[in-house]
Amino acid sequence: MKDQECRTAIEDVMYMLIVHKYSKIEVPMVPNLSKIISNRRLHIWPPREADLESIHGPEVLGQIKEHLTSIIRWVHRNGPKINRSTLRVKRLQLARIYSASIMYGYFLKSVAVRHRLDLTFARSEECLQPIQLLNAQLATTRKKEQQEAFDGSVETVPSSKPRSVVDPHDLKSYMMGFDPKTLELCAKLRTNEACNLIEKHSWALFGEKMGSTEIDEAVILDPASLKRLLLEAIAFGSFLWDSEDYVDEIYKLQDS
Repeated sequence: MKDQECRTAIEDVMYMLIVHKYSKIEVPMVPNLSKIISNRRLHIWPPREADLESIHGPEVLGQIKEHLTSIIRWVHRNGPKINRSTLRVKRLQLARIYSASIMYGYFLKSVAVRHRLDLTFARSEECLQPIQLLNAQLATTRKKEQQEAFDGSVETVPSSKPRSVVDPHDLKSYMMGFDPKTLELCAKLRTNEACNLIEKHSWALFGEKMGSTEIDEAVILDPASLKRLLLEAIAFGSFLWDSEDYVDEIYKLQDS
């Protein structure tokens, strides 16, 4: 019981760290949807797109924009045809899209950190190349001198070349090069606490005080409101990765 209380407290700390991240960019989090839906219409204003996009690097932002475009197109294609400026989606579907976008934000953060580390490692190898080349040349010269001293013969020794360093790819190309194991590693939530936080947050946004009939209820919204909601979800995933990484250094979290 005490251990469970401790775990709950840790999750609360992680959630507060996430909320603090939103406050730093001065973006209020979307409240429970029941509070802002009127006549089945959901309108989120102001959109705060620039603020929510500011936390990501240019390459990550490019991936996010592709994600948003594909989601909006999917909703247009699969929802009732109203007009291009109006979307209609069931609450349950919207909740699933939101949760998936949190996971995507978490995945992108994981990939970006891995990419940055790999680039740093590649650059450090490049710095070592001149030293490696010089050492190889000296070793070859010494070997020739030793052979000449013993028998006067000179053996042709192939010149040693430093290992080639693969040119760093952009983030998208880097991801495309993942094998299934690496892809799964980056996409998987590392801890049970992270899993619980996504579930609790999504429930607080979509499920609290919502009856069974409302779960299947269609929500009408414009593309800007959907984009605002998904940008918040992606930011949540990125902030979750940060808070998980920070807390795990202090208090060992449970591996998922």
